[in-house]
Amino acid sequence: MRFGNKLPLWTIASLFIPLFIIFAVAAVFWFRIDDSEKKILLNILLSHMEYLLLATVLVMAALGFLLNWLIGNVIVPLYKIVEETRIITRANPLHRITIKGCREIQMLKDVINEAAKSVNELRDDVKEKIMTANAKIEEEKDTLAALISEMEEGVLVCNMEGQILLYNKSARSLLSDRPVDNPLVSGESGVVGLGRSVFAAIHKDLIVHALEEVLRNLSRGNKGLVSHLVTSTIKNELIRIRVVPILHHDKRILGFILFLYNITDRVEMATRREKLFNTLTYGMRSSVGNIRAAIESMIDFPEMTGENESKFKSIIHTETVSLTDRLNDTVKELSEQFKVQWLLEKMSGKDFLDTVKRRAKDKLGMELKTVSGDNPPWLNIESYSFISLVMFLLSRIKKAGYGDIVCTLSGCGGMSDGEFVYIDLEYPGEPLDLTDLRGGLNALPGGRNGALSLTFDEVINHHDAEIWSKPVKDENRSHVRILLKSTEPVCPAGLDVKLRQDSRPEFYDFDLFHQAGQNEELDNRLLTELNFTVFDTETTGLDPAAGDEIISIGAIRIMNGRLLREEIFEQLVNPRQLLPKKTIEITGIQPEMLEGQPEIDEILGIFHKFCKNTILIAHNAAFDMRFLQMKEFRTGISFINPVLDTLLLSAVVHPNQESHKLENIAARLGIHIIGRHTALGDAIATGEVLLKLIPLLAEKGIYTLRDARRASQDSYYSRAKF
Repeated sequence: MRFGNKLPLWTIASLFIPLFIIFAVAAVFWFRIDDSEKKILLNILLSHMEYLLLATVLVMAALGFLLNWLIGNVIVPLYKIVEETRIITRANPLHRITIKGCREIQMLKDVINEAAKSVNELRDDVKEKIMTANAKIEEEKDTLAALISEMEEGVLVCNMEGQILLYNKSARSLLSDRPVDNPLVSGESGVVGLGRSVFAAIHKDLIVHALEEVLRNLSRGNKGLVSHLVTSTIKNELIRIRVVPILHHDKRILGFILFLYNITDRVEMATRREKLFNTLTYGMRSSVGNIRAAIESMIDFPEMTGENESKFKSIIHTETVSLTDRLNDTVKELSEQFKVQWLLEKMSGKDFLDTVKRRAKDKLGMELKTVSGDNPPWLNIESYSFISLVMFLLSRIKKAGYGDIVCTLSGCGGMSDGEFVYIDLEYPGEPLDLTDLRGGLNALPGGRNGALSLTFDEVINHHDAEIWSKPVKDENRSHVRILLKSTEPVCPAGLDVKLRQDSRPEFYDFDLFHQAGQNEELDNRLLTELNFTVFDTETTGLDPAAGDEIISIGAIRIMNGRLLREEIFEQLVNPRQLLPKKTIEITGIQPEMLEGQPEIDEILGIFHKFCKNTILIAHNAAFDMRFLQMKEFRTGISFINPVLDTLLLSAVVHPNQESHKLENIAARLGIHIIGRHTALGDAIATGEVLLKLIPLLAEKGIYTLRDARRASQDSYYSRAKF
């Protein structure tokens, strides 16, 4: 049993004090008797030495037994009670002490548990009242957050240091260096993230200039406190920015809000329209001038001979054809520009079928049957034009004299392979002739003014769809089938992750205590003020030096003591080697799941950016860090961030606990792990453990990053070097 770093001195002294007393009493007695009595006593002792030794052994054994009982039933339970009481008061109020010991220890345990129960009931009562009092505020906050999240324009809220305090999806999409839905990073993309600097995405001088303009207007008493600027993004897109100050009641600027608008398409469209206008006007002016000159010549010279008259008529005809072609080209170009604004939106399969069924009854007097799977796929369509196309097809089928029409929708989650969505209009009869519809010249009927301005072909092409009509196999029926690409990825096999025993050895590398990114300023900051990146890896094996590779990285960020579940990193990695059977069993990752995934060299740069300016956190950190460090020479990417290990921190806080495995720590601290032994699941669990450990570390006087590093280095668990 461990007692921090050493056994209490009084427990050691208790073994020798009785012996010291016996020898002290014997010494006093010896010096108080005369020599003759000493001689007699000495003869008696020598003649019965075996009994004296036996008595001494028995006394020592009794003392040893007593001391062992005292340690096992009083001292150790007392230390555990102290540790577990701190767990109750600082980390997990629902935790209860279950320590065995003497009757008095049991009584103390019961009293503490009863007190904890009473305090927890009182805390729950207070919490319920607070939650009730704050319900309206939370509802308003949620409403505001939802509005900001779904706004088409990007929104960034920053403090005066340029740290991002709030952002929405549109802002992240505009300022990222890759698409937001890139599978490499979930939740966060590029340089946008809570606590990160907005100046990494927008040049600092621009924002400073805008704020200076706001300050000038503020000092002059002007009402216009909004500044505008235009800049380009990492993806070379033009964005217009509205800078709105956040003012204190004393007119101090506390921060600023940036509203971002992507004007790239608008500027390009305006440029193209101006070019079209110039081409049209100047081209028309030349042609009209030639036509006018020819006609005026014919008027001025009515006696013109037939040959000359034919030349002028030829000029008029040529210029008229040229003018017509130019007008047609211009109209076509303008039409293409208008189509750019023809947006496709997601529509649920159920809503699509319900709408088609309702319109078929209202417009065509048809009782349409609809069929779909238990989980109808979503469609990416412009609903009005696409449903109008389906209604047009239904009207043609009805006009051909066929009834009993069934509309079937299938796709990912339904009755297909998941790559496409099929819309089938099935009916008893011959295949419908679609040749007269595919010419691209027939406007669809049924528009708001009697006809849609789009043709059959334009609707099909804009949705990147295919359409055909053919007999249904082995049945006296036919169908018209429309094929759309699925809005969802191909349905993957479910990731069945089973709870397993710990898969990696405990070891440590003392070099992690002296990372190159460590500095005095960071060392002196409180743990509660630091930003963390908590990460975990899954690997093909346990030895990177022998060629084992990373197959999955998961990470989550912590800022202001809060786990940012919207800012996560999760990526499978192709190791370019066969997965051992044991690895498959442990991680649940199948070889086919890694096919087509990027290699580690591509992932490390993105992960390095995700971790920038944060403290790295991992459980058994040296294992994960070693795999990253093995790639430094080849990729040139070095992770110099300071590192903390929750395994070592747990050993600092609870030195008397037998196990510091992640699941055991989580159980002690009242944390429920979801997705154990997936990289992201373990990273989230590790982050929750860290947040619970920080107040417990403070109980031991560990407040700063320096305190945590030194305490970790001195813990008994930092023992084996990889």
